[in-house]
Amino acid sequence: MLTSTLHKADITSKDDIDALAQLLRPHIPYSLPVLGCIFSGDIEYKALTLWTTFPLNNILNSTELPNYAVPSIYSVISYSSLHDHQFRFFCSAETAPTGDPLAEDTHVFETIGHLLSDRENGAPPEAWAGGVTLKSEGVVEIGHVNERWIACLQPYITRDYLCIAFVRPPRENPSQTPWDTSLDPQFEVSELRESDVDFVQESLRHYPRSRECVRARVPYSICIRRKNSDIQTPVAWSLLAADGSIGMLHVESDMRRMGLARMCMVALSRKMEKMFATDDPEKKNLYPYARWEYSAVYHENEASMKLSRSLEGWKELVNHHAIWVRN
Repeated sequence: MLTSTLHKADITSKDDIDALAQLLRPHIPYSLPVLGCIFSGDIEYKALTLWTTFPLNNILNSTELPNYAVPSIYSVISYSSLHDHQFRFFCSAETAPTGDPLAEDTHVFETIGHLLSDRENGAPPEAWAGGVTLKSEGVVEIGHVNERWIACLQPYITRDYLCIAFVRPPRENPSQTPWDTSLDPQFEVSELRESDVDFVQESLRHYPRSRECVRARVPYSICIRRKNSDIQTPVAWSLLAADGSIGMLHVESDMRRMGLARMCMVALSRKMEKMFATDDPEKKNLYPYARWEYSAVYHENEASMKLSRSLEGWKELVNHHAIWVRN
């Protein structure tokens, strides 16, 4: 019998969002896959659901120091209906181990079990419908799961894809170069347009995303176009995913080996730095205003692995897994 329970956060409540950020920020960079969901636009679309394994009002109503109101082990789960109905998961023991691995494994196993079995407070019905990527009902996808939990979750896992997480800490001196500056005179750097959405969505054959997902990411995108050309469709692009990771990097096949993927990564990082920058002294040293970037690369994608390892300031963090699970 599962003893863990899940508590939905109120994404319309500033107090709940602030409490979640307070919980997750001390665990950066490991908490970024869930923390990034709070600040990357899905709240505005009402497409985000967040759960904790203890009531957030423990923090909100506490008259003691916050750490007295927080369990020694807790987890936070996010779900985006736009991002192909995917989940993200973080457990505090990833960065603050309790010294009791069995208790940690039990907590994670029961938390995911509750997500899968509780039809009222767990995974919403549409999460089981398959989305764009999943072709069979009865399975949900959890991305960016720390390798620490894969062994204990084996009874639930039906498919498992290994990814490598890369992170770039905030830069002390962010570049003052405009994000849309092109280093190659034949190209221009800009943002995706509404008219590009169908073209981009149709090009994502290997990692399908819905039209609605791509459209929602346009404000968090950059693209590269040919300058002074009758062809107006982009030749390369990258988008900040709903979890705050740099993803959906794509270069058209006839334009590869020209440095465009690197140009996309640099441009999107600069754009996000400027988008989230603040002069507020109480915020400027906190994520997302102090800009951490991360990406998760499938380990079999040799070109993307090589690019990620060569980017200035980026480093490998941990093995992540994209897992399909069923009860």
